[in-house]
Amino acid sequence: MPSSTDQVDDGVVGFVAGHPLLGLLATGLALVAALLNAAFGMCLGCRLYPLVSQPSQIASNRKDFVNGSL
Repeated sequence: MPSSTDQVDDGVVGFVAGHPLLGLLATGLALVAALLNAAFGMCLGCRLYPLVSQPSQIASNRKDFVNGSL
């Protein structure tokens, strides 16, 4: 799970690669994640990971259903 420092590194990469908009977006996302964690104790990565990992589980369940395994 990426930490806010990983996101800041992505922002630096965006700036160095000559894409300032990408750098600003990545840095802004890192700042929002850090603010949510500091102010409310909410880990944004912990909340988003199940949403990101769930589509692969849904696709695998759908394949089993179509093949008659379920």
